[in-house]
Amino acid sequence: RPFEPALQVLLDHGYNAVTDAPTVLGWRDMVARFPDAKVVLTIRDSAEKWYESFAAKMHYPPDLILVTMMFQAWLYGLDIEGYWKFLSNNQAKYGCNYRVPQTPQIREKCVAGYNAHIEAVKQAIPPDRLL
Repeated sequence: RPFEPALQVLLDHGYNAVTDAPTVLGWRDMVARFPDAKVVLTIRDSAEKWYESFAAKMHYPPDLILVTMMFQAWLYGLDIEGYWKFLSNNQAKYGCNYRVPQTPQIREKCVAGYNAHIEAVKQAIPPDRLL
């Protein structure tokens, strides 16, 4: 299970619940590790609204913001390349790539990926565990 090392870190620090990224990337591992746990599946009012929300979060920052982010990363010793890798991995989960200018084809693939994720969770989790 690829998410297991990260999951163990969370458990070692006393966490007993997680939400959103990056833990959403390891939902299958967590479900396998905790077969009786409840799973909260949050769903936007539409896949299109989800896409618009993600696209608006500046995953492809303009030059000035990018330079500011790079400076802050250098100043505070943050791993900006690790951050970009994390974003790319999270986006790829849905077939998205916000590091490039958006096209209708990218939008369609991304929306389809979101819908596929929702259906995969619904299929994998018994109804009595899915909230």
